[in-house]
Amino acid sequence: MATDQKNAPAAATPAQSAEAPAARVAAPKKPGMVQALLVLNTLLMAFGIGLVIAIQPRGVPEQAPAASPPVVVQQLTTQPAQSAPAESDSPTVSWAEAKNLYVSGDYQSALGAMTALLLKSTQEQVERPIIELITLRQVQCLHKLGRFEEARQPLLELTHASSGIIRAVACQIQAQVDIKEGRRGTARCRAYASIAAAGAGQAELEAQNDLLIADALAKDTLAMWNSPHEPPVIQMQDVDPFADLDDEALYQLISGGKGRNIMSLTPRVKRVAVGGGMRRYSASAWQVPVEDLLLRVTAESAMQVQWSNVSAEARRRSVSVQFDDVAQQRLVEIVCGAAGLVARFTGDAVIISDPTTIESLSDKRDLVHAEAVSVLRRVFLRWPQDARLAEGRLTLAMIYEAAGDFPSALAEYSLTSTRHPTSESSARSLLLSGRLRTRLNDYAGANRDLYTLLDGHPTWPEIDDAYLQLGLVAVGAGNLDDAITAFRKLHNLNLSEAGTSLSAFHLGRCYFLKGDFAEAGKWIKAFLDTPKGGNEELRDALIMLARCEASAGDHASAVMRLRQALSADEGGEKSIELSMDLGQYLLEINDCVGALGSLRALENHKLTDSQLADAIILEAKIHTKMGLGRRAASLVHNNIKLIEDMQVRIRLEIELARIQMANEEFAAARTTLTSVLSRMGGGADATAVKLDLAEVCLNMQDPRPVAQLTGEVLQAGCDPASATRARTLLGWAHVMQKDYVQAAAIYAAANSAEGSQE
Repeated sequence: MATDQKNAPAAATPAQSAEAPAARVAAPKKPGMVQALLVLNTLLMAFGIGLVIAIQPRGVPEQAPAASPPVVVQQLTTQPAQSAPAESDSPTVSWAEAKNLYVSGDYQSALGAMTALLLKSTQEQVERPIIELITLRQVQCLHKLGRFEEARQPLLELTHASSGIIRAVACQIQAQVDIKEGRRGTARCRAYASIAAAGAGQAELEAQNDLLIADALAKDTLAMWNSPHEPPVIQMQDVDPFADLDDEALYQLISGGKGRNIMSLTPRVKRVAVGGGMRRYSASAWQVPVEDLLLRVTAESAMQVQWSNVSAEARRRSVSVQFDDVAQQRLVEIVCGAAGLVARFTGDAVIISDPTTIESLSDKRDLVHAEAVSVLRRVFLRWPQDARLAEGRLTLAMIYEAAGDFPSALAEYSLTSTRHPTSESSARSLLLSGRLRTRLNDYAGANRDLYTLLDGHPTWPEIDDAYLQLGLVAVGAGNLDDAITAFRKLHNLNLSEAGTSLSAFHLGRCYFLKGDFAEAGKWIKAFLDTPKGGNEELRDALIMLARCEASAGDHASAVMRLRQALSADEGGEKSIELSMDLGQYLLEINDCVGALGSLRALENHKLTDSQLADAIILEAKIHTKMGLGRRAASLVHNNIKLIEDMQVRIRLEIELARIQMANEEFAAARTTLTSVLSRMGGGADATAVKLDLAEVCLNMQDPRPVAQLTGEVLQAGCDPASATRARTLLGWAHVMQKDYVQAAAIYAAANSAEGSQE
């Protein structure tokens, strides 16, 4: 109403009223030249104003009015103006009431009030930054109420707001949404855009954006390196630059810089005169290509810009900045980051790269890793008092570990635990440090970290992982008895279902390694009753239980367990080994067709020489079991040429000789064994070949080589079973030569040796 009164024409004075009739009489009936010029001038002015409005760039705020800025509360009232329709039924809500509802946490009522204010603001002459502020509060209410889809479109529009501070807050909120939805590259751009829009004086908002950038880069790096670690959650605060501001200060904040945006269409970069050697600048630009803005920076300094893998299109990406005083490196970092580029500083030069155009995964991974480390280190220096640095340090340690820089990872784990001893990140850093030291066989260091964790964080929710890791350290060190003690303690404490279940699994594994298959089977069955590990633990438990049952002669149960293990590890790293074992157990229960079927499952796998040899030998055994001995021999003989490894080839040739012996093809077996023996050194395998060759000679009625072969075995020393076999063969050789005295002596020596062993 006040505005209408101010703009209304003043009432005519009596003198003016008296003069008007005379003037009307004196005026001619046709307009004169002066009147025509006035009309033409009015039309030209109207056309010029319309043209300026039409060509005004999208997103650039209008010029500030010459009049003093109105108070926010005066513009944000829903009381209808005199010209408003009388039938409006909207309730009267003031900005103060809506603001109080939002501050008090009544977001549902605040949303209704903001919606009413927004409706009225579109009907009345309310400035654009104020409309943007109401819309921002509306979006924040929707987020608080969990109605994210409704907030999506208005939030995206606010990232292009005319008000710098509103644009900054909107970009920061949208960056959080982008990270949650997996758009980490976009989140990084928006966080930098938020810093650029806020300018100086918003330290809390800038710190939050720096942590968002670090979080996005860290998640990308860990994903590229296939890290098993999930980075810690960095708690994002509700940064509200508008809180506790009176209406006049709020208006100044959201309208700041309105009159400068038109000038900012041409980028301006100017060095600020400050003491010291650090170069600092003021900079302002609106939707300017990143290349143009960087050229302005280089014009004011000796810095050189080098473009690496950055296309011409990427150099034309638009950025907006508004700084009164900013360091040179920080300015370049923000400008490049807002455009999705990465800036690396080397002396007086900056190398700018575009991660999206790097084709080599290794090069891209190295670039993102280096940038993540740099950003985190800058966060530590820039915000040393931030309460979230513990999560940042833990994240940095994870990045180092993923990249294989284990010394740096251990150093950061240690810094996290010592500098932030009461945080949850401290406990997790000690656990991860203990695991890493276990991998590096530093069992003493692992124990030290884990006991520090148990002493310093006894109530940590994941403390059962520490007990579990202590047992694994003992297993790694070969102290199975100590490991059993640790796992039993965890099982008895019953801290969690997962801890109790996994302790049973590892107890079964320890007893399995000790060869106590009965006890191992008991614990593994306890684990399988309530399995809490992943597929790897389930698969390994089923494999161990199958072998325990097979050792007890229950091959049918073993077959069932291995089939379950194959289902848990379909296409996994142990599927080849499982198929082989399944074939062996099926062969034990005379299921030759099933055994062949298990081998057919390997046809799509790329086998090593050793695995291929195992498959050939198993298939030959199946054919032998089916009474197809000659086919088995032919199978092995024809596939030896596929094996390149000499030792594996020798193993196949030995198997071929034994099949030939079973087929009573003694001449062929003798040729094969003689050839193999000439290429072997000593050891148990050579002993077995010599004894096989001696047996073949006896079967060929040629006892002469037997004395030499068995004598070499007995003289070199061997296991008791081989020694007994050697004496038996030698005795038969003497019998065949009718040297019964020597034969009797050999048998007497053999009996004496067997008696002493008993």
